[in-house]
Amino acid sequence: MFSQAHSWIVAFWSAGNGNKALLLGGSLAVIVLGGSVLRSDPEQERITVTRGDVEQVVSVTGRLKAVQDVELAFQNSGRIASVGVQVGTRVRAGQLLASLDSAELYAQLRDAQASVLAQQAKLEELQSGARPEDLAAKESEYEKAKQDLIDDLNNVYDVLLEAYAKADNAVRVQTQSIYTSVGSDQMPQYILSFLCDCNQVRDDAIASRIQSEVVLNRWRQELDAVGLAGSEDVLIQALGNARTYLTTVRDTLSLTSRILSESSVATRLSASTLLTYRTAANTGYTNAVSALTSVNAQHQEISAQRFTVQRIASELALKKAGSTPQAISAQKAQVLSAQAQADRVSAQISKNAIRSPITGIVTVMDAKVGQSATANQALISVISDQQLEIEANVPEVDIGKVFVGSSISMTIDALAGEKFLASVAFVDPAETILDGVVNFKIKAVLDRVDARLKSGLTVNLDIVASRRQGVLLVPQYAIVENDAGTFVRRIERSGVVEEVPVVLGVRGQDGMVEVLEGVSEGDVLENIGIRKTQ
Repeated sequence: MFSQAHSWIVAFWSAGNGNKALLLGGSLAVIVLGGSVLRSDPEQERITVTRGDVEQVVSVTGRLKAVQDVELAFQNSGRIASVGVQVGTRVRAGQLLASLDSAELYAQLRDAQASVLAQQAKLEELQSGARPEDLAAKESEYEKAKQDLIDDLNNVYDVLLEAYAKADNAVRVQTQSIYTSVGSDQMPQYILSFLCDCNQVRDDAIASRIQSEVVLNRWRQELDAVGLAGSEDVLIQALGNARTYLTTVRDTLSLTSRILSESSVATRLSASTLLTYRTAANTGYTNAVSALTSVNAQHQEISAQRFTVQRIASELALKKAGSTPQAISAQKAQVLSAQAQADRVSAQISKNAIRSPITGIVTVMDAKVGQSATANQALISVISDQQLEIEANVPEVDIGKVFVGSSISMTIDALAGEKFLASVAFVDPAETILDGVVNFKIKAVLDRVDARLKSGLTVNLDIVASRRQGVLLVPQYAIVENDAGTFVRRIERSGVVEEVPVVLGVRGQDGMVEVLEGVSEGDVLENIGIRKTQ
């Protein structure tokens, strides 16, 4: 009966509520003696319990992504004046990427800075005290500043007349052949003198031409009043109005040039006529811009000179009155207030610029020169080009084995045959539902930077959940697991095979299993996974 034991196979599988053993092949004769199993074939293959290292690994798939990925927008609305980079450009932290038109804000900043200087000068004057010769010098300085302001104001009317003449020529002379009047002086109306398959642009240009006619008529009337009154406040107001009128005129010429660039217009006008129209529109635009520049310069000159007069007048008054501690304290507060105003304007200017907060690569650039930008609308994206991280989802059955600091061995589909090392840096405490299955997001960092690695690459991660060194090891196929428990079959020196209960620890990816209790190093076990032949 014992000789028949050569033809047998023991196969193990997991099914239902527990592990079950299946005996296949010829007859198996066994004798159970005191918990031991006596086998008739002492020469079958054996396994020796050894010491070694074992790792438990959780395998998942993830993706490389930039550690930093930022979307950038202007904090203010306005017209984009410059774009310094394109998609694919490598930028450094703090580099200017795009900016809005800030000419008006810079003028305000200069005014605010001038105010700071004026207030600071007053403070210094208070603190230093006054002498008779200082008073005489300050009075002389004050008289000169007033005369300079008067001279500047006297020039305003001439500047306005010249600006009006340029604007009038730009609209009514240069575009005379381009627009045809169909209205009256009281209700001006215009149409294009040619056809254009550009309804929106055409309507905008005609509306702007009508508006220019209205503002030119209004401007002419204001100039007559300015010539009669000529007071300082009236002249300053006239300069401000002129800036508004010239902006309207400039926009009319800009829209006119845009119509003349339409392809449908080129097919309806002769080359010589189209060239004449374009030259006229460009000339008008140049004249309008020139006039606007002159008016702005005169306005800024008067503003600066008014500040100068006010500053000197205050300095003179302080010199005459003398300084008290209370006056000095109050003047210090004025300096702080003026500086705060300058800081506010400077902050507004900074909000008109987009600067990269990181060193990286521009991946999106939707900003274009000339277009209007809306506050907080993302236009530019930058990702870090050197700092990459791995992001993966671990199923809930394995997340308890993964910890911050767990080491990772990984491969990348795009770099076949190479292995890279990383470590777990973050385990999300909240679940992520993917296709109805609970997962937990983890992030890992690479041990070294590799220029070949790019954001978006797929990676295969082997996360070391547990590593034990110098422990007792047996292969999985030497272990019996069934409803009765977990056992190995130890072969004694006498040849008796004893079924010994064991306590298992870490199960390695290579098939080796840690044994915590039940066997000792050097024990010989039966290899129950080997098929024997007779």
